[in-house]
Amino acid sequence: MHAPLQRLLLLCALLFALTAGPGCAARQAEVRLDVPTVLKVQIKGSKTFAASAIRSELAQRQTSVLHFIPPFTFFQPRYYLQGNDWRDDKKRILNFYSLRGFFDTEVLSTQIATVRVREDGDPKSVRVVHTVREGEPSNVRIVRINVVAPPGIKEEIHAQLVPELAFTPGTRFSMDAVQATEAAFVRRLQNSSYASAVTRSIVDAYPEESAVEVTFLVEPGPEAVFGEVTIEGLDKVRERYVRTHVFAKPGEPWRASDVERTKREIYGMGVFTMVTLVPDLEGPPKLTPGGALIVPVAITLRERKPRSVTYSPGLEWDVQGFTLLPLDLTFEHVNLGRRLLQASANIRAGYRYLSTSDHFPTAGTKLELRWPDFPARKLTLRGAIEAELGVERGYKFFTPGASVGLGISIIPGLQADLSYNLAFYDILPASWRIGPEPVVVSPCPEVGKAPGDCSPPSDAVAPEFDDNYLLSYTRESIVFDKRDNPLAANKGFMLQLASDQAFPLGRKPDGSMLGFRYIKLEADLRGYLPVVPTRVVVASRIGGAHIITWGDEHNLPVSKAVYLGGDGSVRGFRSRYLGPRAIEAGCTSNDCIVPLGARSAISGSVEVRFRPVGGLWLAGFTDFGRTWGDASTDSNVASESLLEYQRLLYKDGMQFSVGGGVRYDLSIGRVRIDFAARIRRWPEELVSTKGPLPWNIHFNLSESF
Repeated sequence: MHAPLQRLLLLCALLFALTAGPGCAARQAEVRLDVPTVLKVQIKGSKTFAASAIRSELAQRQTSVLHFIPPFTFFQPRYYLQGNDWRDDKKRILNFYSLRGFFDTEVLSTQIATVRVREDGDPKSVRVVHTVREGEPSNVRIVRINVVAPPGIKEEIHAQLVPELAFTPGTRFSMDAVQATEAAFVRRLQNSSYASAVTRSIVDAYPEESAVEVTFLVEPGPEAVFGEVTIEGLDKVRERYVRTHVFAKPGEPWRASDVERTKREIYGMGVFTMVTLVPDLEGPPKLTPGGALIVPVAITLRERKPRSVTYSPGLEWDVQGFTLLPLDLTFEHVNLGRRLLQASANIRAGYRYLSTSDHFPTAGTKLELRWPDFPARKLTLRGAIEAELGVERGYKFFTPGASVGLGISIIPGLQADLSYNLAFYDILPASWRIGPEPVVVSPCPEVGKAPGDCSPPSDAVAPEFDDNYLLSYTRESIVFDKRDNPLAANKGFMLQLASDQAFPLGRKPDGSMLGFRYIKLEADLRGYLPVVPTRVVVASRIGGAHIITWGDEHNLPVSKAVYLGGDGSVRGFRSRYLGPRAIEAGCTSNDCIVPLGARSAISGSVEVRFRPVGGLWLAGFTDFGRTWGDASTDSNVASESLLEYQRLLYKDGMQFSVGGGVRYDLSIGRVRIDFAARIRRWPEELVSTKGPLPWNIHFNLSESF
């Protein structure tokens, strides 16, 4: 959980305290007693359009039911009956329908209905009711495109614009489609060197004939080329670094796409808080010898502060447990040496609790360097040194490591990355454990006997994870991201592919490898389909991973095994719990599972997201997944009896979970709460009462995928 989510949790706690304490009285004092609250604005008779769509265009707003739930009161205001706004909304309703082709719509009545009354008899809360008769929609009868240009060029431009029409004769009229066509015409012309292109539309409606005629007047103006590009607002950043991201080259044909691309590239440098590009079309026109219009471009920038220090302590919570984090300090420099070198240093310390036997102090430090445009544009060189002390289910660890990588932006939305990683993993000794030592018990061999009637075999011991091992590997990844919003996608898709190649750095004196040898392949595909734009979205995901080993050495590090379960995976299972696992005997908590990891896995999800009102989203989903193989055939399995026990704990076949959730859009992102339950019983529930609950609750900032 990142710093923004920590702050969100602290803010929610503060707001809840305010609603239950003195702040509540202060807030209640602001409630107006002289004007009734509007609980509902109803649109009766609307069959073609959703009532919520019509309400969004009205001046009189309604109070959301979430306003009366304390944590949401501060995000959902109370709306009062505002003067004559509710009467004037009659005209707004007629305008709403006219813009969508219903020119003979009538508002039959507009009334106020009292819901609750005060002690003095005045209304306390009311309901505004509009009753409409929609009438018949009008279709487009004729579409004309009149281009104001010399002969020859006129026909050429007309042919370019016809495919940009957002509607054709015979379709229902919509002013949105007309405006979309105007914008498409201008965009097409500006990408064809007509920088000063202008498009206007004339709409002639004939309600008695249910027909509309639309005429577009297009003035492309002269062809244009880029003129001088000036850059203002630079102080610490050298101009030559910015120039490498400018695609508007003097003398080249004008392209609006080059202007937008330049803006995105300069923003991507990470050192500016504001980037504006303004073409100068107001001054006296200057022409080239060939008669093309010269259009200068002014770029105005605002630099970020080069140095910043952030202190963000808090409480981190996830599906595995929570971490109290009193220390979280970050120092950043975004333009070190005035060479765009970006450096950050972070130090954090706290205490992490997973269960009664798995809790431990946690600490970490990380120094990271990032050098964009090195050695050339589109390339980013980076390096990091870090160390972490932490705890996972079944073991505690200390891990120092380092990495160096090179990223490249091939085309917009397509990113590739290559890195080398080196880490040392120290699994802390059992004496560091807090709580009883884990001992794996065996199920009853006799059919019909309860687990408590059996004794564990004498050779049953705890899983022994590889200790003090070195991990050296290279990683290649490629991401093709065409989502409209990475934090809360409504349309588009994303494809991720990655490959790890681990190799030993030699052999130990006893002949064993100094490191591991394997190849790990991963893939993830996500798609988003807007069934009803901005209202109903169907999201789906499918992914998998596979680890390949060869020779006589099949061991895998526990940290790099394949795991399933948890948020963003099969949500009915706890994180990492879907797959091979062991059970601790003598465990006093309700969850005694120790995940061991697998060699292969596949998982996916199908989710329907629906926005009934405002920023509120409801979701229903189903997840599926399964794993194959144990993460290790040697050191992670201490005995044949334990190996047999793992086989019994692991159930072949696909596992499913279903659930639902609530999301809400805030200025800092989309906050999400999901509830998920498993469909099938776990095999260990037949042999042990020490297993996790059959359901999970997930809380996070941003979507699950």
